Amino acid sequence: MLNVINLHGGPYSANSFLVFDDVSKEAALFDPAVSTDSFAEATEKMGLSLKYLVLTHGHYDHMITLNDFRAQYPDAVTAISVEDAICFEDPIRSCASFFSVPEFRSAKPEMILSEGSILTLGKEEIKVIATPGHTPGCLCFIFGEEMITGDTLFRDSIGRSDLPGGNSSVLFDTLARLVSLDTDYVIYPGHGDNTTLSRERKFNPFLREIK
Repeated sequence: MLNVINLHGGPYSANSFLVFDDVSKEAALFDPAVSTDSFAEATEKMGLSLKYLVLTHGHYDHMITLNDFRAQYPDAVTAISVEDAICFEDPIRSCASFFSVPEFRSAKPEMILSEGSILTLGKEEIKVIATPGHTPGCLCFIFGEEMITGDTLFRDSIGRSDLPGGNSSVLFDTLARLVSLDTDYVIYPGHGDNTTLSRERKFNPFLREIK
């Protein structure tokens, strides 16, 4: 069983989730927007080793401190979808220009993720599913009965589709797929509070009309 801690993020209130295995002490940081100091304070007490830096998608507000982490933890593997890897070099696609940081760039990722990819922490597995719409390469991550959804699905809301690369029709196809899942996943979204899939089916105004 994997453990999840929300370290919370930077000035844009993006969530940074630390997922770790108690046995192997291996850890993954999803959407690095938290400071490296805050991360070190949380992990050193538990003796964790950072194995992955994982991006749910390529928007700047979810990787504000990516370059800091890559410098401080050079052995950690940076992973993102092939469609959103362009965001590491294109400030328009990453929306870094939108956030008034047009100079943002990052080196190419060490790992490309796609539908069906698996990340391992010790003997535990994290399954990757492709969930495009907010961006072409948005990903969700499933482990046990928990899911990290990035900016695809929030408590009472969904990701916007009007930014570069967004597509509302594709996003609603993705949401229909999530609604059809059998498991009532605990959802860890890119912004805001945790929720569950059953709650969102019932109360999220964007999902109630999806059959």
